[in-house]
Amino acid sequence: MVTREQVIGLMEQLKQNRPNTTLNKLRNSDMGMILILFYLSEHPNTYAYSISKELNISRERVRVLTKKLEEKKLIVKTSSSDNARIELINLTDLGIKYIEDDKEQKIEYFTNIVDKIGYERMKEFINTINDIRKIISKEK
Repeated sequence: MVTREQVIGLMEQLKQNRPNTTLNKLRNSDMGMILILFYLSEHPNTYAYSISKELNISRERVRVLTKKLEEKKLIVKTSSSDNARIELINLTDLGIKYIEDDKEQKIEYFTNIVDKIGYERMKEFINTINDIRKIISKEK
């Protein structure tokens, strides 16, 4: 059985890795726009309220982010044939290219990490994180 001191030591190691820093990066505006772009790449002809619901972002935040994306010509909004007040949102060709480039950058970045850590260690890390997540979800 693990000792109290071992657990405290592990908690300190985790604290030093600063996971909150990474989470805060995910919350910024650019990440919100990227999440919307990825969502649209998998769900074409989407309504803003669908994005809001699925990504758990307020409708106002979706409105602001889609406006920025539209200004950058990454998305296009068109009126629904059913209701002219409701707009369908789709990626433009530039938006599709942006997503493809972003995916490639992420693959390259992650490949670099795996090359340094090792494939087996990375698999073990992911399995450990999944096990922790299962334990936490059972306790709730």
